[in-house]
Formats: sequence, C-alpha cells, structure tokens
Amino acid sequence: MPNSTQVTLKQLRYFRRIVERKSISGASEDLNIAQTALGLQVRALEEALGVTLLVRHPKGVDPTTEGKLIYQAACQVLSAIDAMVTTVANDAKTRARDIWLGLPPNLINAIGARTVVEQAVRIPDATLHISDGSRSDLLEEVRSGKLDWAIVHNANEVEGCRTVPIIRHSLMLICRPGSGFRPGPVKLKDALACDLVLDSARRVISGVVGKATQALNLVPNVKYEVDSLNTIRQLILSEGVCGLLSRAVFQNDIDHGLLEEHLVIEPPLDITAYFVTRSQNRLVAADRPVLEFLDMLIDDYCDADPAIEVRLSRLAEMVDL
Repeated sequence: MPNSTQVTLKQLRYFRRIVERKSISGASEDLNIAQTALGLQVRALEEALGVTLLVRHPKGVDPTTEGKLIYQAACQVLSAIDAMVTTVANDAKTRARDIWLGLPPNLINAIGARTVVEQAVRIPDATLHISDGSRSDLLEEVRSGKLDWAIVHNANEVEGCRTVPIIRHSLMLICRPGSGFRPGPVKLKDALACDLVLDSARRVISGVVGKATQALNLVPNVKYEVDSLNTIRQLILSEGVCGLLSRAVFQNDIDHGLLEEHLVIEPPLDITAYFVTRSQNRLVAADRPVLEFLDMLIDDYCDADPAIEVRLSRLAEMVDL
C-alpha cells in the first residue's frame, strides 16, 4: 500500500530532475550522484507510492501517466519549500541581531538609559539587551553564553575569555554633605579613618582598598560590609558612614545635593573596566557599528570628567584582531 510518510524531498528533487532531463545518466551528472544511487532513490519513491513512475527506453526515460501526476505535484511541493526557505532567509537578514551585554552598576547608571533609547536610530540592524550584575555573575554569564559581551572590573585574566582594558575609574569618597570634609580631594589615610561601608572582601572595591592599605600599613575603619548598592546608599544617608565608590553609581544623588564626593589621593584608588567576551567568539565586521555606538557612549561618559574616567582603548578597534 502507498505510504506517504516514506516520501522524502530528496526523492522528489531527484525524480523531478530525471523527468526534466529525460535521462537518469543526465540527471546523475547534474546532481553529482552515482546512477546506481539515483536509481535506488527512484525505486524507493515508487515503492512508497505503489506505482511505476518511469518507462525506460533506449534513448532514456519518460514518465508514466502516474509519473506525470507525481512530477507536477513534486514541482509544486518543491517550489513551495524553496519559497519558504527564501522567505526565512530574507527575514533573518532584515531582522535585527540580538546582542546581550552585561554592565557593572556604574556604567548602567552612566550609559544604560542612553543605550536603550538611542540604539534604534544608531544601530538599526542590532538590538542590545542590557543587564547588570556583580563581577562574578557577569563573568559566569559570559562563560556560559548567556551574555555575548560584558564590561567587568578587574577582569585582566579570565579563563576561556578575551579581555581588553577600556576604562580606568578613580574611586571617590562618598558621604553626606556636612560630614566634615573640606571641598576637594581627600587623602587615603583620612578616608580610611572614617566609619566606612564597603562591599564584602570578595568584591572588587574591597580588594583594591585592601591592597592599598597593606602597602601603607593602614587598617580601614570598616563599620559595615554590604554588597547591595541600595543598602550602601541608605547607610550613607541614615548612618553617616562613608563609602568608596565610583561616582557614577550615585551620580543622581550627588547632582541633587543629597551626597557629596571627594577624590581619593595619596595614593589614588583606581579600578579598571575590561571588555570581556568568550575566546571563541570573534568580533567581526557586523559587530563594528554596535561597538562604535558603545564607544560613543563611553567617550561621552569619560569626557565629562577626564581626570576621573580615563579611556584606555576603543571597542571598535578589537574587530578582526
């Protein structure tokens, strides 16, 4: 009995070519397949349909009555399949690429909103999906493939990833207005004498502070260890403690006079942000417009205060390196 489930597109394509060439040998050459294999595909199609499709004669082959019907049906089916493939391919070409980018809190505050608002005009062929997270979370999501790219602090050596330094930030002493500091910079030893709220020892800023205090043989006066930026903000405002942070994290509060900032000096406390992607994910020409867009946003952020935010390299220059 006929069994349509055994009919394949390959069989239909082979049969169509044979009918059009009126020759199994001619079709074999066109399809670059051995005549024996081609004959087996035709026999399998005949068995699946329960009819004879070709009549052989010295000059080649002709379709039987049933073969002519199958040829017409095969042409319709194969044309529909080809049209479907073309439609899907064209849609894929015109659809915006999805790129998942992870940012640390300071850059989320500095460029996150502009990235979302301006990308439709600046990079119409791509869509950037922005997420934030801690250093360890962002690195893990890059390694696992959940993120395509990330900007991560102090990520100079990450197994399985390519990392390039792009920005150096100076940390600021953040406190309530009227905390007793004169306008201007604050020496590190004076900052360490304050009641401080820092992130936990496994985080970036505590690591930077720890190295600096060891070099100076000083002990920071850490009153609270908190990894939540919102909680750090609340403690600064309610308890009068001070934080060592990137300015951009609390830029809005600083602009509105709720908090004040002091550059830390002698020595300064700097952290470096790295662009991170998996080693096997090469940056290609299609990535350049997106990277140039991010370069523009980061340039604007750094240009606002070049003494505090120093640009180290450009993302677009990483393409094809």
